[in-house]
Amino acid sequence: MSHMINSDQVDFQFRKENFADVLENDVFDMGVLLYREYFLEITKRNPEKADDDKFQASICTLLVNSFSKANGQLESKVYLFKRFIDKLTFE
Repeated sequence: MSHMINSDQVDFQFRKENFADVLENDVFDMGVLLYREYFLEITKRNPEKADDDKFQASICTLLVNSFSKANGQLESKVYLFKRFIDKLTFE
């Protein structure tokens, strides 16, 4: 996947929304691959932007809710959850 994404033949512009879309569609193994390739862009936070906090919160919500679905991919879910656990907010 890394080779395909970084290839000059494939025109791919990564956005944070791509990562969220992958998780919304329950494709957590691909989410791990995207996270490993673009973790700096995914986890980069700008304190002046409220959208970054909303994005992080939505990712955490998707990951927490994913454990109630019996679709496998447990290793991928746990890997991503461990990366985002410090961004969880408790209300």
